[in-house]
Amino acid sequence: MRNVKHFSLDRINGTELRTVADVDGGVIPLMQREETVIRKYAQARLWRHRRVMLFILEDLQPLMRQARLRASVTASQIADIQDQPATVLYDLKALDECSVYINRQASERAGYWNDLVAMEGLLVHEHAHPVAENDTVRASRLVRLDLAVEGDERLPRVLQGLAQKLSLYAPREIFANETALRASFGDVLLHLNQRLVADAIRGLEGRQALLRQIEDATSRQAMSQTSAAAVLLAGDLQMCLPLAIEVAPFYRVGQDNMARELESVLKSAMFPLLGPQVEQAYLALRAAYVSLAPDLNATALAAWCDSVGGVLAASLAQAGYTLQYRIDVMNEPPLQEKDGYPLP
Repeated sequence: MRNVKHFSLDRINGTELRTVADVDGGVIPLMQREETVIRKYAQARLWRHRRVMLFILEDLQPLMRQARLRASVTASQIADIQDQPATVLYDLKALDECSVYINRQASERAGYWNDLVAMEGLLVHEHAHPVAENDTVRASRLVRLDLAVEGDERLPRVLQGLAQKLSLYAPREIFANETALRASFGDVLLHLNQRLVADAIRGLEGRQALLRQIEDATSRQAMSQTSAAAVLLAGDLQMCLPLAIEVAPFYRVGQDNMARELESVLKSAMFPLLGPQVEQAYLALRAAYVSLAPDLNATALAAWCDSVGGVLAASLAQAGYTLQYRIDVMNEPPLQEKDGYPLP
């Protein structure tokens, strides 16, 4: 680790909070937000930790170096960690403690670092993951989804990650946010999600550049019309569909007004530009997420993931693209799970 510029030990409602930072400023306000998070979770009786390690770091290189030493962690997972504004590590065999990592550089790139409400939202969400462990979340680590992607070289990269996010990883995020909402963090999560929606709207500017690239490729006959339509639609789906994961928990806990506030922006600024097939896919996924049960076994969750994959496939079919995928149920969890640590 780099030179430690801050170390402290505090006790909050019986929880030992150790804070370690290598950043020059902004530590005390984040510690105060962390204390608020601990107290509200404890008040809602949704707090499991006796000990919390809060790392506020310039970047997550120290964590990544540790991850590289573990054979069970892949290069893609390490890359995912590096880009996260925040992440949490906890032992499934010892849920009374966890380590939360704040990535200052990634938080600043996302525009969160100087927005303490957004930073509190990140802390709220990360702390919810251990509490949100249930049958469905555990089953999600026994299900594997693979795509047979053809066409333009950009499609495998986009569609594989998107399909996994919308199916395998969605339960973890949905139940984490639902847990946070049940602990009365609605205003904080609404603020964080308003920023996510605003970022997605700003991302529409890049769509025009992609459209020009596709038009140029088709004019040079470097890309077929079918591949061009699939690439553009895949980009649109990647931009919009993950937002259903964020909105659905508000409906799950009866906070319909907050959900509709987020969706009103999508209806006015995103759906009209992206077209009806994107909105249809969004609404179908939102319905699947709202109705997701917390007690699914791996076989039942695999069937649910198949229905989610079907939504993605049906949307791409409207662009003339056939999406083929395979869902398998594993007999054993990944090595991280056998060690007791879930994937970040």
